[in-house]
Amino acid sequence: MKKKSHIWIAVRAVDLLARDEETATLAALLRPLVSRVAIGAWLPDEKYFKNGSGSTQNHVLKMKPYAGADAVRFIQSREETCRKLGPHRKLTGFMEQLPADFWTRPYRGDCDPGRHPADCAAGLATALTDLLLLGDAQLQSVLDDIVPEKLPFPKDAQTSVTQAALYFFMMSHFAADAQMPCHADARVLARYDAPLHAAWEKHFDDQLDAFPNPDKVEQVPAAELLTAAVKAFPLELPSKIPSLKKNVWEEIIQICRASFALNCLLVPPEQFPFDGPERVAFKAVFSGPSGARRLQDVTYAILHDSVLGVAMLWKHVWKSLR
Repeated sequence: MKKKSHIWIAVRAVDLLARDEETATLAALLRPLVSRVAIGAWLPDEKYFKNGSGSTQNHVLKMKPYAGADAVRFIQSREETCRKLGPHRKLTGFMEQLPADFWTRPYRGDCDPGRHPADCAAGLATALTDLLLLGDAQLQSVLDDIVPEKLPFPKDAQTSVTQAALYFFMMSHFAADAQMPCHADARVLARYDAPLHAAWEKHFDDQLDAFPNPDKVEQVPAAELLTAAVKAFPLELPSKIPSLKKNVWEEIIQICRASFALNCLLVPPEQFPFDGPERVAFKAVFSGPSGARRLQDVTYAILHDSVLGVAMLWKHVWKSLR
């Protein structure tokens, strides 16, 4: 995802929080700050934020067939995949379109140390929980049993709502990246420098034309930014945000598996093998009238699931302290 899409997903997720009574308090804390902390949604991609590592392949879990020891561990049926994702995910509607033998093979994801999206999201969730536990007076007023109420903790070391909001937005980055199919596919065609990946991410931004550009977001009043996010790309989202099936790490892994499956549906391995050098253009994948309809459906599913997925992760962290 590019900056604009990352920001839109996070801001739209804040609006969704307000609909669920279990997260309405969190929404009330985040809503006034969305313009100020929007940078958090794309900050993990900045070179100077990654201690000198500026590769665009960061935050990916590249999956491919696995032939190593205990391969059965990496086989997951379509039914199990859909069950773990839950019926609220739009991507599950594409899973049954894959051939049956796709689900009988082992697939394993790989990435360089420090770039695993599930590790990054889970680590941030833990850090954010700790930050909330050290919350200032404003957070103390809405959270139960946090440290400054129990111990003589210095006020200048307590977490402000703005600091917590920035970390919530940073966590959204990894959930959104997991939804991008090319981030979960080890084939050459899914690399960012291949003609499919970059053009696909540009397409997401193009769908959000009515949403402010990243360099303008900070100057937009929070209420206007939230309204713009809702109007830019209409979504039908549940008023009750589902709970995670297990934990943050497992959730991101399952999203990556679904994203990988979707890429294999759109660009079949039978035509574009995992060990081949072939690349394919974005326009070729979605060519013709049927391709245009599929692109519309896929775009809606990915953006829908991205917003919902971020809200689910945020709710999980918030509920752990209430």
